[in-house]
Amino acid sequence: MIDVLSGGRLEVGLGRHGDRAAHDLIDGVLNDYDHPVARADLTPATAAFTPGVETAKVTEWPRPAQPRVPLWVAATSDGSLAAAARRGWGVFTGLNITPAAGGMAPTSIGKMLPRLHRYLEIGRENGHDLTMANITASCFTVIAETDRKAAGIVREGFVRHIEASAAHLSRVAGAAPGESSLEALADREETGLRAVLEAPAEAYLENPFALVGSVETVRDKLTALRAAGLSRFMLFRGGVGTAHELAWESATAMAEDVAPGLFAATKRPLRLAG
Repeated sequence: MIDVLSGGRLEVGLGRHGDRAAHDLIDGVLNDYDHPVARADLTPATAAFTPGVETAKVTEWPRPAQPRVPLWVAATSDGSLAAAARRGWGVFTGLNITPAAGGMAPTSIGKMLPRLHRYLEIGRENGHDLTMANITASCFTVIAETDRKAAGIVREGFVRHIEASAAHLSRVAGAAPGESSLEALADREETGLRAVLEAPAEAYLENPFALVGSVETVRDKLTALRAAGLSRFMLFRGGVGTAHELAWESATAMAEDVAPGLFAATKRPLRLAG
């Protein structure tokens, strides 16, 4: 219905993270997708809440406007990238911003490109015409007057987010019921929180998928990502735990100071979402 109302512009994104129950549920959906789907059961049946009325399982109407609604999945591991490639799905990848996984996981464009090229190869081996346009770079975005100020905003936002979500993170880490003290949780090595709490602000400038810094720094990072063949970007404006006003300042700087220069420098369209 949404695809019809939007004129065939619907795209669906899937991700698996958080509580174990949700993770298992999405895993089950993805695994079922790999198996042949049974034909609709059109055998008449009687519903308990409508006695005397025969019903049947039928396909919903209207049908989508697109022959196939594009599906996108968040994929950071090689296994997730391969699973998406086999199905012909697009991927969101690049920056790991999960505080429970140690904050911004270190990586480089040089390390990431071979993995993305392998994703394209697996897709083609399975009959899907995948290109770099099927890859969206997930970019944490904070723009300020200086690199140091932007990095400080990110670090403060991460710490604030961890403090606010300590109870949820403790469940994810398998802590005992009621064990949600931030310090107690940080002492559990498997959470990775200690590294986040103690990381210097400058650490948030190093990841190429972290568009953190001054206008010039962020423009240079985007230019490097585009030179690597990426053309789609999902921008997490402001970031986890960052005040709305600061997030809006970053969005404004991206629209007014960063993007126009990139548009002028290339004929290829720059696709931004966030």
